[in-house]
Amino acid sequence: MGLVDYSDSDDDDLQDAQPLPRKANTNNALKRKHDNSTSSDLPPLPDSFHDLYSYNARTTTEDDPALHGGRIRAVPHRQGNWPSHVYLEWHPNSAESTVLNSLVDFARKTAGDSPRRPSGDTPIRPRITSLLTSDIQMSLPLHISLSRSLTLTTAQKDSFYTKTVVSLKQSGVRPFHIKFTSLRWVPNHSRTRYFLVAGIDRPDSDELNRLLDASNRAAASLDLDQLYDDKEAELHDHSVKTKKQHHGSSSRSDSLVEVVDRTHCFHVSLAWALQPICGPNFDEASNVTDLMSSLRSMNVHFNSVKVKIGNKVDSVDLSTKYSEPENGLIV
Repeated sequence: MGLVDYSDSDDDDLQDAQPLPRKANTNNALKRKHDNSTSSDLPPLPDSFHDLYSYNARTTTEDDPALHGGRIRAVPHRQGNWPSHVYLEWHPNSAESTVLNSLVDFARKTAGDSPRRPSGDTPIRPRITSLLTSDIQMSLPLHISLSRSLTLTTAQKDSFYTKTVVSLKQSGVRPFHIKFTSLRWVPNHSRTRYFLVAGIDRPDSDELNRLLDASNRAAASLDLDQLYDDKEAELHDHSVKTKKQHHGSSSRSDSLVEVVDRTHCFHVSLAWALQPICGPNFDEASNVTDLMSSLRSMNVHFNSVKVKIGNKVDSVDLSTKYSEPENGLIV
């Protein structure tokens, strides 16, 4: 889909064009038009625009860590498989980006030696890669995961998408906002990478846990792995009661459904490294107090959930209500 439709043109068109009778006046008119126009006149880009070019095209079918900063793919790429992910996407504004970049810079400057380094070896400052900007310093979107990085077969992908959309709509979650609580280094599940993450406070209506529950139910229906459903996370779990819509074939009713509280697991990743980082306690470091205060004052709004299957990304709007099928069947 083209962003702009251009008319065809060639040399003949240029030859047939009539000269402008008053070039000076035309230039003045264009100048006045430019002077009267400001960036505020431009409407904001729709959320769907960001989905058009969310992921780079693959340049090879081989899993070469050298092409990805030393990262090792947790699930090897195979032809015919569809890497998939359910998440909330955040595009920080200019002021937010300034704070986040300053926090990553502080983490770089204060990162100590890896605890795995044998004593007596030459100290090596760990390499920390920012997730805020690309190699050409273009701003990148950040995200909150609502599913594991899943690998679907061709036979599963359509069913997964339908089940996920229905489950998210059934959750009854409406647009909401989140606030950050902390900054810390954590390993990934396989401990092959370490991430600088901003922890998240529990939203007023427990929207994150409800969306996670909806996404996990869709994954479980196809026998796929669920996010934050492992023994390590369960050590810190406690159950909470949250009110959500229950949809049946004959009637609708509000009921209290037990949803496991995984608030401590939700996060936004800001940077990563290939080795453990002996960084500072960001809450105790005096020279980062103002930055941490700015981080906690951010109010990040979400009105949709992203569902990525392969290189295709769709937005599931949280502002529309779920409509139960007329025949009462749930997909």
